[in-house]
Amino acid sequence: PASAGNQNFVVFLQSLPISGQPTALTAWVYGDGQGNFFNAWVQDGAGQGWQFTFGRITHTGWQQMVAPLDVQAPWPNGKIGPDTGATQLTYPLTLLALVVDAPDGFVGDGVIYVDDLMAGDAVEVSPSSTDAGEGGGQAGATATSPPPTAAPPSALSGRIAYGAWNPGANRAEVYVHDAATGQHIATYPYSSQPDFHPNWDRLVVNGVGGGKNNLMRYDADGNDYPISLNPEDQRPTYSSSGAQLVFTSTKQGDGRSRVYRQGDNRNPEPAETLFFGGRELFGDYAIYLDNWYIAYYGCDYWVQNSNCGIYATFGNGDQPIQVTNRTSDRPTGNLGDRILFMTNEQRDDGQGENGNWDVYIVNVDGSGLRRLTTSPARDGLATASPDGRSIAFVSDRDGYWALYVMNADGSNMRQLTPLVNGFGSGEFDWTNERVSWGR
Repeated sequence: PASAGNQNFVVFLQSLPISGQPTALTAWVYGDGQGNFFNAWVQDGAGQGWQFTFGRITHTGWQQMVAPLDVQAPWPNGKIGPDTGATQLTYPLTLLALVVDAPDGFVGDGVIYVDDLMAGDAVEVSPSSTDAGEGGGQAGATATSPPPTAAPPSALSGRIAYGAWNPGANRAEVYVHDAATGQHIATYPYSSQPDFHPNWDRLVVNGVGGGKNNLMRYDADGNDYPISLNPEDQRPTYSSSGAQLVFTSTKQGDGRSRVYRQGDNRNPEPAETLFFGGRELFGDYAIYLDNWYIAYYGCDYWVQNSNCGIYATFGNGDQPIQVTNRTSDRPTGNLGDRILFMTNEQRDDGQGENGNWDVYIVNVDGSGLRRLTTSPARDGLATASPDGRSIAFVSDRDGYWALYVMNADGSNMRQLTPLVNGFGSGEFDWTNERVSWGR
């Protein structure tokens, strides 16, 4: 048991020699489901410090987790302390500490237990001991087990929200449906682009009209609060802990969309502008991934502004990494650490057709690109279920707009319910909307 106080991490210092030349650490972790990273600090024989991650603790109860000792793995793996210039591990190794970390300002208390911490070769974690979603126990390829092809449909639960246009009332509205039954259970007028908080006790939207021309937060107690300062602010998305929001805005008045970040709150506050190379980060359709990457559509303006697609950044001033390379690629949600996006352009490997909107998934490093829908109709706005087993999206494949669901591997696609209303035009076109799945 530990309290982070007003910090973002807790360090358990324990120096232990590690014998042999292991390629991974394994541990059984009794999780609290809060989604914090569980990392190990290791010093190698040359004196270089390294951080290796077991992944995020998204599970409750006991589960085996694996931390591959891979010095090339992306954040939160990497060097710690003085950089000796090392490019590989030098044995023998020493364990310095175990670390529980939440990098986005999360403050709270929690309880985890760790048992059977061992060093050895990388191992497979069986599906029976691993959550179906991204995160806990899934630090690298050796710690994942892909879902079987054409698995039976998972029982659906939670709530699915989407934005649409009500032509009778001449306004944008957000509708919420019961995922298990498809029943329409709530309407938020003058709202678009919804996103559920990870605790699913509140919803943020882009307020449009009705005196709500800001980002708005709706709490479970029925109260609502404006949480941004400008009517140009749009597409709010929560971080995986719910402590922060990322959104985009053209509020500077030059017509260019920039990426912003701010804390979750009940009052408007100045947002942090994300930067790279001393310049503001231009982009749109920004979303958070579970590993705290921010994925967005943009171009490499720091070079020649001609290489466009999906980029990813931690928002810490480092150069964004390019994930995809099509101008119609738009991030719509995450499946853990992977990006769900839609596009109407054919890929380099021949997937997809030009002019046909489909749903895709890709890893943050650009690998694992896969097309999930193949209908000649319009498919998009994909979002994952809280348990990571299913994906919801909208489509007009049956001649009208409806919510559809499929397994996370793209199998067992079926209609959940027709939309209460369809979409508008211009800023209310369907490609500017969002679907969110909460508990």
